[in-house]
Amino acid sequence: MTGWFDRLRRRVRRSPPSPLPLPEIGRPFPWHTLSGTQQLALREAYGLYLDTLPPTCDLGTKQTRWCAWLAEQGVECEVRERAGEGR
Repeated sequence: MTGWFDRLRRRVRRSPPSPLPLPEIGRPFPWHTLSGTQQLALREAYGLYLDTLPPTCDLGTKQTRWCAWLAEQGVECEVRERAGEGR
């Protein structure tokens, strides 16, 4: 039996940019619980999606886009504040 992650990797390799659904379990997977390989596959898929968006230099916009895309994939976004922010 093929796991959900193997199916995701195959889709990333052969699909045009589009959100890639993860299994529905009722709540999102926390990012830190995914393996490095799973995180890399999601980053690669996001890169394809990102190519369809207008470029931006604003870190807040980048984080918002990343978290929104991860949520569509069933993954909980974890954004850390940078040193010096919020002062």
